Amino acid sequence: MSQLEFDSDQVIGHLINNTDFLKTFVSGLDGMMSVESQDFLGYCEDEILTDATKIHYEVAYGSYPFHISVMEHKGVFFVNGLELGDFGYFLKKEHAVIKASQLAAEWPIENYQDDDEDEDIEERLNDSVDNISEEQMEAISETMLGRGLVRCCVPEDNSEFTRHRLEKQKQQKGKV
Repeated sequence: MSQLEFDSDQVIGHLINNTDFLKTFVSGLDGMMSVESQDFLGYCEDEILTDATKIHYEVAYGSYPFHISVMEHKGVFFVNGLELGDFGYFLKKEHAVIKASQLAAEWPIENYQDDDEDEDIEERLNDSVDNISEEQMEAISETMLGRGLVRCCVPEDNSEFTRHRLEKQKQQKGKV
């Protein structure tokens, strides 16, 4: 596997011989007298990082699943793990895919724990809602409506409270 630095001879040769980067870089100089090779490389790297598209990914597992992606632009590939950053440059897709697979293997599914704790919290919240009386629910709804947290509430029972609030909202909209 051939992981390269961006300023390696292989990458520079590819950029000059197989892309239009040199031409577009030179045309954008607009009369500048002095240019260094690092300026050209910075331009190319920025273009590649900005315009690259995801062509492959592996799933890695930390506290949540995430992608380690193989990105490509103009024949230059790099591996990116949003949480991990970028990993080297490659001139062959196969090499980048191997690197992505290796990195994903360092983050196995065993790292990820889908705790049942979230389900317990949801069950407790649902139990709490089930234990609220109709009067308490109407008071909560009225408070939420009054604070603008809910725009419209139409319970199945179409209570007097709801009809009253909807009428009040219509009147307020007419004033605005």
